Amino acid sequence: MMKNIFNNWKRLPKAFIYGRESTVSGRQKLSVFLYGSIILFIGIPLNLLGWTGPDSTFYFYLNLMNLLIGAVSLIGYVKKFLSLDKALAILLVATQLEISAEMLNCSFHPSDYHISLIVGNLVLTMVLVMLAELAYMRYLPVVLSTIGMGTYTFCLYVLESPILQNFYILYLLVFITICFLGERLIRNSKALEQENTVLKQDEAELLDLLRLNKRQVKAYIEFSKKEAPTTEDAERLLELVGERSQRNIINTVADYLTKKQTQMDRIAEALPELSLSEREICRLILQGKKLGEICGLLGKTENNVTAHRGHIRKKLGLSPQENLKEALEKRMKQFSGNT
Repeated sequence: MMKNIFNNWKRLPKAFIYGRESTVSGRQKLSVFLYGSIILFIGIPLNLLGWTGPDSTFYFYLNLMNLLIGAVSLIGYVKKFLSLDKALAILLVATQLEISAEMLNCSFHPSDYHISLIVGNLVLTMVLVMLAELAYMRYLPVVLSTIGMGTYTFCLYVLESPILQNFYILYLLVFITICFLGERLIRNSKALEQENTVLKQDEAELLDLLRLNKRQVKAYIEFSKKEAPTTEDAERLLELVGERSQRNIINTVADYLTKKQTQMDRIAEALPELSLSEREICRLILQGKKLGEICGLLGKTENNVTAHRGHIRKKLGLSPQENLKEALEKRMKQFSGNT
């Protein structure tokens, strides 16, 4: 029973995500929002209970306000009062403002602990920036980075701490790099999503044109790949494609076989000295097929087809200089003229 409860709990986030957003980027954004909210609702109560972070009334109310804003953003999205972009932006910006407020408060209470807290909070800002980028939020990473580095700059100015000064250039370069790479990630993801949309449209148009679905097309491809498909394979394929497509396939194949047999009968009458396999090669030569194409269609090697061509030329009494296709066309025209 506990296993079933655990499996159902694991499926809840996935069902929620796929039920609300249809695009890949939308589902990714909702994943960030959902799991970010879960972390917020776990982390802040721990802080409120005094188990993590600084312990004072000021920090207590800051965290409580952040928790309430996070709850409002989540409820607003669930109740459809807020769009996903707005709800996520509210959550991240509120958290960043709470972090910045903590950093500013630390700057007015100089101590080694508060300096380490400023550094740690800037690391949390980096986490928020990366969450914004994972959610494909275009301008939010720059906003969060600006707020975070601006607050850090103010703290450095107030405290004049060598420790903060030593980290300043490093943090600045890290934020610039993260924002730059995030912008590239967002552009590439949007380009991929556009390509995916175009491919889906092309796929839908093609399936509509063929009047087939994916399963039917896949069955046809698998059937065509088999070297020696059986009658059962053909029956399974025809059952999948439906009655209308069955008629179209059967009529088209029957028409093709009739034309092929008629052509083979004419070749047999015009070239009675040739064997059946040699006439088949002649039929393909008359269609303009090259050596490689003939090998592929008949399932023969190049040496085998070349040997047959040699036998055909010998039986027709052709010299090495004469073109086989032209000789066959001439023979067929003579036969048509006589008949």
